[in-house]
Amino acid sequence: MSPRQIAIVAIAAIAAFAAAFAVSGAGGGESQASATPPKAAEVIEPDAVTVSAGVAAPDSLPGLEVPKPKKKKPDPPDTSGATPPADTTPPADTTPPADTTPPADTTPPSDTTPPIIGGGGNDAAIQEGGGED
Repeated sequence: MSPRQIAIVAIAAIAAFAAAFAVSGAGGGESQASATPPKAAEVIEPDAVTVSAGVAAPDSLPGLEVPKPKKKKPDPPDTSGATPPADTTPPADTTPPADTTPPADTTPPSDTTPPIIGGGGNDAAIQEGGGED
């Protein structure tokens, strides 16, 4: 924020506080010094009251049953003594087939366009640009 904006905000805040104090004092009425003292509070004596509350539980509702949390049991190891059947098929040939495709050309393509030079104090003209008419 610029100093001018800060000054405008500060003046607006001061004016708002001044207006609030002016409005609160403009409520009318007498000043505190000449106001009459308030009357003493009136004592009230309430009548005695009896309060009773009670509800009979109906016979049709069952008692509350709280479920007990279940304990998780770890999986027991297999103790049946059974062993898995042995595989009797001969193993397949796992060697991969030979690659007969020729290797791809990995040389980068040659760039025949000259580099764009500009800025940095060079006297070269701008070769590409936009919007400078």
